[in-house]
Amino acid sequence: MSGIAQGRRARVRLAVVLGLTAALCTALGGAGLAATAASRPGASHRYEHIVLMGTSVTSSVDSVIATGAFTAGGSINLGANTGKVTLGGGTLTLVPKFGPSKQKFSKATCLLTITGRGSYTLGHGTGAYAGVTGSGRFTIVNHQVNARVGGKCSTRKAVAFQGVITMTGPVHLAR
Repeated sequence: MSGIAQGRRARVRLAVVLGLTAALCTALGGAGLAATAASRPGASHRYEHIVLMGTSVTSSVDSVIATGAFTAGGSINLGANTGKVTLGGGTLTLVPKFGPSKQKFSKATCLLTITGRGSYTLGHGTGAYAGVTGSGRFTIVNHQVNARVGGKCSTRKAVAFQGVITMTGPVHLAR
């Protein structure tokens, strides 16, 4: 498998990292979320910063830390295709829309780097996050080191992975 094919596999991993589709957004009624929260009396509007970080080559569960309008930590099971972010005190649903990305593979170092950007919607909160909705933009930086086999980079065996998705945007908090 070539570096390009490996890049495609890593991009598939990236898609699994968020593991969501436009159909999910439609099924959940995401388009109406922001309008509902914005029209609710007493709703407040502030910014939230959300960072998703994955470091496992094999696990689809990644860490989530949110700061800004609220601060919380938790996880997202990126392989579950639900977009469900589990935080202390409740859950949120995250739906991304991927934009352009770039990938670079070094045959000398066996390092694959993928950078990209996109937008997201946030909503369907439960517990402490009931009524929280929002949207914004994100950036992605993924690094993957592949094993060296017979003096060449393996295209099938990753030995290390780090993926960081940084999201920023306004949120509406129900009072």
